[in-house]
Amino acid sequence: MYNEEKVIESISIIQNTCFTDLNPYETILVISNLILAESVKYFPSEIEKDALKIISNGKRINYELLKYEDNFGLNLALKAHLMVADMQNQVDGNNV
Repeated sequence: MYNEEKVIESISIIQNTCFTDLNPYETILVISNLILAESVKYFPSEIEKDALKIISNGKRINYELLKYEDNFGLNLALKAHLMVADMQNQVDGNNV
């Protein structure tokens, strides 16, 4: 399904080039946005045209999950939004 060496090498390259000047919170924002960008590839065809609007709004993702509850792309997008929300709670001191 995937080439493990290629994945490990890519992670190393990204960490050693792209993330060197970012703090941990910025790194999580970058990662979550990459996940959002990739998640749309797995959206149901009926909502592909609205993908950008959907991934920009966590509430909209939840709404679409009511119709497409087992969709991998929507679930992935929701988790990316949750990562950012959890990180924001940490920044704000709300260890929820």
